[in-house]
Amino acid sequence: MKKIENIFIWTSIIFLIGIVGFFSYRFIHYYRLSHNRDVISNDLYEIILDNRAILNLRKVDNSYYYTENNGNNYVIYSGILWRIIKLENNKLTLISDVPVTNLYYDDVLDYLNNEFYNLLDNRLIVDTETCINSDEKNECIEKYTNKVLLLSLDNYDIVGGINSYINNGYFTYLMSNLYVNDSGKISDINGNDLYGIKPVITINSTDILNGSGTKNNPYILDRAVTNLKDALIGSYVSFSNKTFRIMENNDYAKLILDDVIPYELSISKYENSNLYNYLNDNFYNSLDMDNLITSGWYSGHFDNDYSEIQKEKINCNVVIANIGDMFINDQNNYILMSTPRLLETMYVIKNNGIIYEENNLKDFGVRPVFKIKNDLKITGDGTKNSPYIVGENNEDKN
Repeated sequence: MKKIENIFIWTSIIFLIGIVGFFSYRFIHYYRLSHNRDVISNDLYEIILDNRAILNLRKVDNSYYYTENNGNNYVIYSGILWRIIKLENNKLTLISDVPVTNLYYDDVLDYLNNEFYNLLDNRLIVDTETCINSDEKNECIEKYTNKVLLLSLDNYDIVGGINSYINNGYFTYLMSNLYVNDSGKISDINGNDLYGIKPVITINSTDILNGSGTKNNPYILDRAVTNLKDALIGSYVSFSNKTFRIMENNDYAKLILDDVIPYELSISKYENSNLYNYLNDNFYNSLDMDNLITSGWYSGHFDNDYSEIQKEKINCNVVIANIGDMFINDQNNYILMSTPRLLETMYVIKNNGIIYEENNLKDFGVRPVFKIKNDLKITGDGTKNSPYIVGENNEDKN
């Protein structure tokens, strides 16, 4: 009888040890899994979804939205700083943090899905579907799908409307012939204004290379490159000890200064001004001239028709930013190149994404634009905090 009791006791002890060991292993395994997710997976969608409670994401149907003034939704993709709007089915919908350019509303969707889309690294981009018409119960009765869109009114409301991160001081378009002013109020478009464009895209989730999602440390999805010709538009470049941004990159790189140079300009065509002489002499001589390209630039008048700008051309090394150029909203209070036909005013960019006409240019500067060879070595990651640094010419190395 004693022997049977001992067997039962030892069997029970072994069983209890086994149970404790099994559940201890499971506890340690899942604890490590949940607390080291960033080591196991760098997928952006999974990282955000794992932290949705901390990030205070709002769930609507099958989507999770960043709302109000959430400051952890910054991401650099295709050389542009975006804000993440929502997550759904392993995809992320993004809106640019600031407008990429200014256009008339009727030209926007064509521009976004042709010219702008083709400037992007679009391998991750998928169609975005949005509602453009709702009934009295706020149920969508008409949808629109394309590669690049504007923000819809319903998504504007979901993310927090006037109190959301969408409103950061710009006049920008929404879908359905609407715009948001610099304080977040929505109004109908009258067709005569040149407001800012914040593109909206949807991308398949991918691994992040760096970053934590804040403005000073955004999630980075772009891989660094070593040649300027492979750099994405929107990337920042350090050239001749100044910082520029890439506006175009095909047979050459077109750069715009990431700053405003003070210059008291009188009302005149650019090619007839003292500014023309200053930029193509003093400023030009401050650059690495061996890599600059003399080029033709559109310089026609602008009176509500973009085709008019292309009817005149000048040849020189340096010009200033023009209507329709990329990234003209990156800086404030500077003069644009094309002028109204009557030459009584000049077009300027202020600080809210609108192109104005001004006759008092005392407080406005200029942003130089030029083209350089792109067969150049670069280092850095192309961000504002770590711009590409232009090195030697690749051909000279061979």
